Amino acid sequence: MTESEAKVVLRRFLSAMTRMELDTVRELLHPDHVLEHPQSGEVVRGRDRFVAMLRAVPGGIPADSTEEANARVYGDEDRWAVSPMLTPIRVVGSEGTYTTTVPVRYPDGTVWHLIAIAEIRDGLIHTHAVLGDGILTSRMAGPLRRTDPPGRAAG
Repeated sequence: MTESEAKVVLRRFLSAMTRMELDTVRELLHPDHVLEHPQSGEVVRGRDRFVAMLRAVPGGIPADSTEEANARVYGDEDRWAVSPMLTPIRVVGSEGTYTTTVPVRYPDGTVWHLIAIAEIRDGLIHTHAVLGDGILTSRMAGPLRRTDPPGRAAG
């Protein structure tokens, strides 16, 4: 899969998530999909569990909570960002690994900037690790989530 084809998959995923088109979300995920929240150790395994987690959110997730117009997908090209401590950080993606940045608006009106590192396999999103507000999964996953120690995903 070329870089541009992989970026199309990721952009379609972001668009489907923005509109809460869960059938499309499911189609774009690998059957063995894994969602990881490295900061909290939370792991959701399998595309059906991921979609079930989204469906289980009390009151649902409002459509358009993701600011799709401001989302970015980075691939093989060199990109640089600056940390809060003004340290230059190289943002990279290669051989099926891509970085996305997505502003997400919560029901209380606050906006969180999430960073996800996604791996494309067989033309589908196989793994994505989301860095940002770990409470997002805690509120959504309920009994569908599995919490593993940070840095050690369960097998």
